[in-house]
Amino acid sequence: MQGPHEPQELTASLLSHWAQEPGFAVLREGPLWRVYRAPQEVVEARDRAALLPALERIEQHLHSGGEAAGFLRYEAGYALEPRLHPLLAKSRGPLAWFGLYDGARVADRLPFPEDDAGELAQGARMEIERDRYCAKIEAIRELIAQGEVYQINFTDRVRFRLTCGAWKLFTALFGRHPVPYAAFLNTGSEQIVSLSPELFFRRDAGRISVKPMKGTAPRGRTLEEDRQRGRELEASEKNRAENVMIVDLMRNDLGRICRSGSVKTTRLFEVERFGSVWQMTSTIEGDLLEGCTVAALVRALFPSGSVTGAPKIRAMEHIAALEESERGVYTGAIGYFAPRAAQFNVAIRTATLDADQGVIGVGGGITYDSSGPAEWEECQWKASFLTRSTPDFRLLETMSWEPGYTLLDAHLARLRDSAEYFGFPFDSPQARAALEELAKQLGSQLRRVRMTLARDGALRIEHSELRRERFGRVRISARRVSSADPFLYHKTTHRHVFDQEWAAAREAGCDDALFFNERGELTEGAIHNVFVVKDGTWRTPPVACGLLPGTLRAQILRERPDAREEVLTLNDLLNASQIYLCNSVRGLYPVELVRKESPNRKNSVEVAREG
Repeated sequence: MQGPHEPQELTASLLSHWAQEPGFAVLREGPLWRVYRAPQEVVEARDRAALLPALERIEQHLHSGGEAAGFLRYEAGYALEPRLHPLLAKSRGPLAWFGLYDGARVADRLPFPEDDAGELAQGARMEIERDRYCAKIEAIRELIAQGEVYQINFTDRVRFRLTCGAWKLFTALFGRHPVPYAAFLNTGSEQIVSLSPELFFRRDAGRISVKPMKGTAPRGRTLEEDRQRGRELEASEKNRAENVMIVDLMRNDLGRICRSGSVKTTRLFEVERFGSVWQMTSTIEGDLLEGCTVAALVRALFPSGSVTGAPKIRAMEHIAALEESERGVYTGAIGYFAPRAAQFNVAIRTATLDADQGVIGVGGGITYDSSGPAEWEECQWKASFLTRSTPDFRLLETMSWEPGYTLLDAHLARLRDSAEYFGFPFDSPQARAALEELAKQLGSQLRRVRMTLARDGALRIEHSELRRERFGRVRISARRVSSADPFLYHKTTHRHVFDQEWAAAREAGCDDALFFNERGELTEGAIHNVFVVKDGTWRTPPVACGLLPGTLRAQILRERPDAREEVLTLNDLLNASQIYLCNSVRGLYPVELVRKESPNRKNSVEVAREG
């Protein structure tokens, strides 16, 4: 990390203090962070006449070796296109805001405070009510049928009350939804919090690239299901058609500022994981014309075609007529200009904050195949990123040393799969080498070995005495789990509900508590998988019911000819001739069911299990 200012070490408290200062900005640039503070000058454009002079002032600052960081509001696009000038009403804020700085401090990580998983916002509500929203989708479908447009990106605003500070909102949301193009800006009059996964453009000397994002699919619950969802999105003709439409639009935009023949689509229909969704992206690159200025670049590209529709200008005209409030920074662009370098995001998943009041935009690309109710539900889901809580957690594997690690290959494979699913870096050979080194110290005593993997790839291995006290009894938990919860299928440290149920079971003289899902299907115990003997054969719930694919469970299914997966109910459990619990640390052993307890339907809750 280095820069022309502030030699002191960056700390969480220092960043929190700086975040209160007007002109402070933090930008994510792939794996790096750029930190700006104390601008020499602030450049704002509060009307159409001031926009191009503001961009020219930025150009002058770059020629002197400085950098600029800030944003363009979506409505700046109306100011850049003469045909759209009549649509530019008086904006609530500047069309453009940029701080001019000597340079940035660059770091590979920032010390954010730990997320306490607390509430961040309340009262989130869309401005357009459901029936009116659906009617607007139908109006867009009619425009498409008439040949007016091919696609329109239609959006609405969600207003909410902030229950924490702006900087905490940013750091907490980034911890829960890490994305490559996040941004935080404090202009003094408002704060901008952006959790954007989408690159608008990147300039590197004479090369420029854009990476439009169009096409979405939900993530799967297991790695196998997740990969299948990605393959289905990649093969989707509908999503490919939408994506290529935007690719063609942005190729045309790049052609205005690039050398003839240099614009190439270098990657088409790539699918990438971003949080809880798969996204389809394509990459277009070109060689910039000599002397391409900031103003020329912005005029050619802004706003991104992925947030307008096609044809771009006609779509923007209809957007102005259909949408009921200005977009603001949402779907604009946030980023920086440096001498011969630049990067801006497409400002989706972006909130503008003023004191304790906030607004975000939500929306999507509307085609003739779109459905009003489905688009409305998707907007509700997109807005929920403000309140969806995924506390910080580590991936976890626990195994026994007997001596020798029990099912080591299976444990490392499961950890590798979960690391891929959640996007945690994991070096399997390094983990194996660390375990082999530990083995030299363990001796011949039974040990419980616990291995955790952090989001940044840090591996921790601990060991303790292994005791296998067994009561030979199992009871039924009153809590229900949801088979839709992806954390049921991966072993992590965030498992407080399961820890509570296991502790209560032990207190009651039982080895574990068995869970049922929302359909009344048996799943697993808090720390064990379960087998029941039915009609002389061994049955265990399928993973799809909502359970961890245990390593010993897999071995039993592989090696016992009479063992198979089957959906099991409470009656199957009550009528089983034998019940077995198993995990790789405690082994396989029979238990009796405590029959006086049964699932409590009135008090059932959805359990977000990560274990």
